[in-house]
Amino acid sequence: MDEANAVARAILDGFRSYRDDFAAITLAAKERFEQRRWLDGQAASAARLEMYKTHTDTVVGAVRDIVGSSNLTPARWRDTKRAYVALIKDIPDCELAETFFNSINRDMSETWEVDDTQMFVWSEFDETPCVPPTPIYTTYTLDRDMVAAVRDILQAFAFDCPWQDIDRDVRNILRSLAESRPDIRRA
Repeated sequence: MDEANAVARAILDGFRSYRDDFAAITLAAKERFEQRRWLDGQAASAARLEMYKTHTDTVVGAVRDIVGSSNLTPARWRDTKRAYVALIKDIPDCELAETFFNSINRDMSETWEVDDTQMFVWSEFDETPCVPPTPIYTTYTLDRDMVAAVRDILQAFAFDCPWQDIDRDVRNILRSLAESRPDIRRA
């Protein structure tokens, strides 16, 4: 089981590295927006997509260093999955960690057979095993009207630059929403 623990740890370390890099690009979005660096925003979006493959390739290499030239047999994948579940049981994004594990499994498997004993077909957790330290979303209620709600959402972003015309932006958002989701208007 030492090999399984080492492989599970390598996968989790790779997942954490991926999430750290993803977060760094995402957190820089506010600054790019404030500085009106639109092309940089597009490049950052592309980088976020490309980095997944970069990180999975790195982890595959690390796992190959651990296991040598032999591929992981189904029994070894089962042991690795068990070890991995124990490692991710206390992280708030465990379902993303499971998906990352599956990517490594798929990249290293000789067949495309799906086996829920070797990979995560369903999450191992009925509910998220732990609550994130900070909320990952904010809920806005329609206490007043839709215009006020959209304005509240926009003003909740603490940008270091003023809105050029927040009334226009609210109207544009509401128009786009009505065009793309006409069912909302009827509700």
